[in-house]
Amino acid sequence: MVEVKAIDLEKKFGDFQAVYKSSLSVREGEILTLLGPSGSGKSTILRMIAGLIFPTAGKIFFDDRDVTFIPSQQRNTALVFQNYALFPHMSVAKNVEYGLVIRKVPKEERKKRVKEALKLVKMEQFMDRMPNKLSGGQQQRVALARALVVNPDVLLLDEPLSNLDAKLRVETRQEIRELVKSLNLTAIFVTHDQSEALAISDKIAVMEIGFIRQIGTPSEIWEYPETAFVGSFIGDANMIEMTVQNVKNNEYVLLSLATETESPPLKSTYFRGIEKVGNIARVVIRPDKVRITTQSADATNYITGIVKSVQFFGRYNLVLVELTEKHDITVYDSSMLALKKGETVYLNISPQDVKAFGPSNY
Repeated sequence: MVEVKAIDLEKKFGDFQAVYKSSLSVREGEILTLLGPSGSGKSTILRMIAGLIFPTAGKIFFDDRDVTFIPSQQRNTALVFQNYALFPHMSVAKNVEYGLVIRKVPKEERKKRVKEALKLVKMEQFMDRMPNKLSGGQQQRVALARALVVNPDVLLLDEPLSNLDAKLRVETRQEIRELVKSLNLTAIFVTHDQSEALAISDKIAVMEIGFIRQIGTPSEIWEYPETAFVGSFIGDANMIEMTVQNVKNNEYVLLSLATETESPPLKSTYFRGIEKVGNIARVVIRPDKVRITTQSADATNYITGIVKSVQFFGRYNLVLVELTEKHDITVYDSSMLALKKGETVYLNISPQDVKAFGPSNY
């Protein structure tokens, strides 16, 4: 296995720039996920690392070997696609064997390695079956076996679970993680699904419009977002705009929001890029970090609002609260208060859970 390094990668397609200066590293045995919405550049970076396309600028290294402009067939990578790309006229065994045939591996060695690869993904009993006789999850496992059979230095996975139903996605992502770890593979995984990225990754690179906005462990990305986009994109989150009323050195900022029922300033001890009074801050607040009450005497560090709707979700009520005509906020109320539409409520949020970002960190 190898360590992958990408340094200042850029990619243009004509006048369109798909990726701006982007750098990342993936150690041997590590899973890095490129996470972002459609069109953010994550698959473009993956394809540059695979050698399917070449960068406009920047370098790619496998250990100390510069592979920037080396063709894909000389990189010893394996790519698992979103649509599995199985040959419909070939059996499971023949599909898995195909890469070894291309590499001119001797027949007996091919048979042995195909059997081992299918055993790894628990598909050895389906060796003679045709792809159209398999479920989506089974086809995905065959595609993974086909990638593993060539003993790749780097395993690349481009939205491999997106065609599976929700329950099967959860099961399969855990199987992929366990398999990658057991083989000590270097892996790069592309997805737009935040929960998938959090569950499978050692590190996550969050992308937006061609830029890598932040790289960190799942817990770092979750707890310490560097931009409003990262904070709002990962998991469930509210994002509202508030005005900076006071900045106290590096200790805290006070934020105001004109609501129908006036609130005192909301205090934040987690802020990035806020430099002066009057800045418009984008404030990220997770629904499960809000305590909702109907008594102002119980409220500390709070904003007020009007209940718009209450939905029962088993372990909590999902409460939609109107702050202003332009701003609503979602609250997960585990205390299951008996709230009514139109009722005034007080939303308590700890200062460290009020994550505020100035213009340079939007």
